[in-house]
Amino acid sequence: MRRKACAPQPRKIFKNRDLPSGCQTNDAWRRAFIPTYLWWVATQEDPWALDDEKALKAMQHVWDAIYEQKVKYTITLNDLVSSIAHQRSSDSWCNATGSAGLSIVNALFDADDEFNTNEARQNFAVDNYQELGICVRKYRFGGPFLGPLILETFAAHFTVIRGAKKVPTLEVLAALEDADSSEKKPEDKLVGPNQPIGALAMATAAVERAFTLWANHNITMESVDDSKKSGKALVLKPGIDDSTLKDLAFNDHRWGKKTREYMVSVKCLTEESFNEICDRAKQLSKSTWKAERAGSPSVEVAQKPLDRRALLV
Repeated sequence: MRRKACAPQPRKIFKNRDLPSGCQTNDAWRRAFIPTYLWWVATQEDPWALDDEKALKAMQHVWDAIYEQKVKYTITLNDLVSSIAHQRSSDSWCNATGSAGLSIVNALFDADDEFNTNEARQNFAVDNYQELGICVRKYRFGGPFLGPLILETFAAHFTVIRGAKKVPTLEVLAALEDADSSEKKPEDKLVGPNQPIGALAMATAAVERAFTLWANHNITMESVDDSKKSGKALVLKPGIDDSTLKDLAFNDHRWGKKTREYMVSVKCLTEESFNEICDRAKQLSKSTWKAERAGSPSVEVAQKPLDRRALLV
């Protein structure tokens, strides 16, 4: 007799209340563990698709550094700690980056009377995302990735990881991996390990997405006004490109490939150039944080041809 196939069991959804006893004392989970883990996520070449083994090792190093011997716990794949940390990576970091890109582009349009019609905004968006003007204007901004829209979106990363702790064991592991890399020559002074290269590539993709949504009429002045009046999230609408609402999300399915293409260019930055980008973004993050506290409003396979996003440097 043929056995009836068993339906797959849904993955259990964990909440913060399920976390090990003691790990939320003094808000250590939210204020220290999560920001520190996100610091590591941002240093990865493909933050959309993390290596499970590396992610678990990173989480364990962070856990041991934050809680020392006070809260002992061994993290395993899909357990309550790794599941919640992964969800926070999506909600608090990836989604925050996508939202920051939208907010900053919308603020650009709202601040300039030149963009007082949907048509003006859509035309500007088409010009920028088709020509990648947001980041290739090396001479206008002083270098790639130094455009204000990218810097302000990148700054959201430093806001999210505020409170991250220094974990020497993580830094050593990253340095060893970097030393083993066959891509980097000894004489190269390219961006080194423990730098938020993933965050910069993702921030650039987020800005391109914002322009794409405007260009395809997924966002209009009316929808932005509705969001402001209701105080609710901006509602994206089907546009002129026949995309579904699922296609409009900021996720690996839609924006992973473009993020990885930008990563090729990010990795070609010199250490000096990357540090300048980080310094400017950190200053913007500090300014935003101070304003909020004051109550103010606030890589493709090598054999394939490289996309233009991979050739910015």
